[in-house]
Amino acid sequence: MKNKKLRIGIVIGVLVLIGIMAALFLNNRQSAVPNIPKTPPEDINVYFGEVFTLNMKQTAIIKMKQPAIFNDDLKVTLVSSSDSRCPKDAQCIWQGEISYTFDVNGREIKLGTVNDKAEFVETFSIELIGSNESTDKVKIRVDFIEE
Repeated sequence: MKNKKLRIGIVIGVLVLIGIMAALFLNNRQSAVPNIPKTPPEDINVYFGEVFTLNMKQTAIIKMKQPAIFNDDLKVTLVSSSDSRCPKDAQCIWQGEISYTFDVNGREIKLGTVNDKAEFVETFSIELIGSNESTDKVKIRVDFIEE
């Protein structure tokens, strides 16, 4: 009886050891797989005055409906976001906001969900319409300001 318990204990020990070794092997194998970089999202084409959504690192090419007014396209790229919102179940002095950084034809523009919701750049206005919880998407509108 004692021998039988000893054998069962050894078998269980060996099975546990095999399980641990298999888990370590699979973990090392997964970490050896190279991280394949995500391809950036495709550019989108929109017209001035349209509301559109930009994903992180995506560029919108804003066009005039009448090209005679303005010859060059305006390019707006969502570069980064910052989330300073108050965490759930916390008491904060200020609610915080999500702020976004855009590249507008090579010029850095920052917009927020609470402060600085709109910005004027030369003859254009860029306005933050809305954002999502994960901060990687933003809805904006770009308008051409006629003088």
